[in-house]
Amino acid sequence: MQAGRVVFGAMDEVVFGRPASEAIVEQLDRLRASRAFLMVSGTLNRETDTIANIRRALGSRCVATFDTIIDGAKAVQLCLGNDIRIPDDIDRIRAGRGPAPQLVAPTVRQISVPTTIAGGEFSATAGVTNEKTKVKEALRHPLLMPRATILDPWLGAHTPEWL
Repeated sequence: MQAGRVVFGAMDEVVFGRPASEAIVEQLDRLRASRAFLMVSGTLNRETDTIANIRRALGSRCVATFDTIIDGAKAVQLCLGNDIRIPDDIDRIRAGRGPAPQLVAPTVRQISVPTTIAGGEFSATAGVTNEKTKVKEALRHPLLMPRATILDPWLGAHTPEWL
C-alpha cells in the first residue's frame, strides 16, 4: 500500500457542475480581474459554440483567444514572469536533473477548465516539448497550479470517448 499526502496550497477552489461560461465570469469577479486571455482547445473553438459562448459571457473582459492546452498556459505564465521572449530562452527555466533554476513567481495566474481529467489542472508542473530534442521536459513552480479549476460536465460531451 502506498501512503502520502497531496497539498493544494496554490489553488483557491474547484468549481463543478456549473457551465464554464458562468463559472469563469464568477471567478474573474472573485479575483477582481478586468481582463481574460483565453487559451482553449482548438477543437472546442473550431467545432463547437462553447468558446464563443464563453467569449460572449466575458464581453469586453475577453481580450484574445488562442488555441492551446493547459500545460501551454502554465508555460506562458512562467515565461511572462521570467522574461522569456524567444523559444531558445526557455532553457533558462527548465527543471533539469541538477539544481532547480531560480525562478520569478508568475504574476499572471490561470483558471483552468479541462475537458478531460488528465491531472494537469491539479499540478504545479508543465510539460513542454523541447523543439531541439523533441523530448517533453518539465517546467515547475508552485504557482503553476491553476488558481481555480472549473469542472464543467457539459464540456466532456465534446471529448472523444477514447480520450
